Amino acid sequence: MTTRSNDNAERRIWIPARFLDWGYDSSSSNPLDAAVLERAYSIWNHASGKLDTPCTEFDRVDVVTTLKRAVTQRVSALKRSYGFHLIPLADKPKRDLDMLYRLGLIRPIMLRNLIEIRNTLEHEDAAPPDDDACVALSEFVWYFLKSTDPLLKSRLSEITYVGDFDDPGPDEMTSPDDYPEYGHVHYLHPTEGPPLVIMRLPKAGIRSSAQEGYLEVVETSARRTVFERDDLTIVEGSIVGPADQLERLWLGYFQGLRY
Repeated sequence: MTTRSNDNAERRIWIPARFLDWGYDSSSSNPLDAAVLERAYSIWNHASGKLDTPCTEFDRVDVVTTLKRAVTQRVSALKRSYGFHLIPLADKPKRDLDMLYRLGLIRPIMLRNLIEIRNTLEHEDAAPPDDDACVALSEFVWYFLKSTDPLLKSRLSEITYVGDFDDPGPDEMTSPDDYPEYGHVHYLHPTEGPPLVIMRLPKAGIRSSAQEGYLEVVETSARRTVFERDDLTIVEGSIVGPADQLERLWLGYFQGLRY
């Protein structure tokens, strides 16, 4: 897919955002560094190992502190891999756990509980949880790591959306030309720029100014005609707005990461 060209930076159009309601037809991912995935488990294993034998008060303090380290390491790895803090969201949460929750990736109550316990140990010299409570925290952290493993194994990079069309008959073949509308969205890391789109759509659907339910696109290539379809065209560019549709775009992206 073509990257943004400065020569075309002001060629702005608006295209319908309805494709965000369509199902994924296909997707592709880029693998991530396996060592980053395993680091949190190395930290977790240290805490878990202590719970295999009778623990003293100081052992349990070490367990809680180490479990919190495992969570912090995993959250930091996710933040680096996906650039959460750069994603355009209204009323963006300041805390990393709140951001992950906003994106639908975690349920933070037990993680917050772990952080609060660790803080009382460090700042108030409180007594650590008993053995059973430490085991419960350890198991919860393990489940947290397992549930976020797919996010660090690979990063979803490109999605193809396809609109509804009449099902073919038993002797008919399908090809991309059978679809009146479809689009590919390439999701760059937020540090690399906005998502890129190649969209096939009716010419009449393109607007030259903002309209509700439309995405603002900076075109990066000349529009292409569709063979034997004078009513259709193909546009290519960077998705730059508006804010509400960008938020919808990214929330849909994160909801699809596990599938």
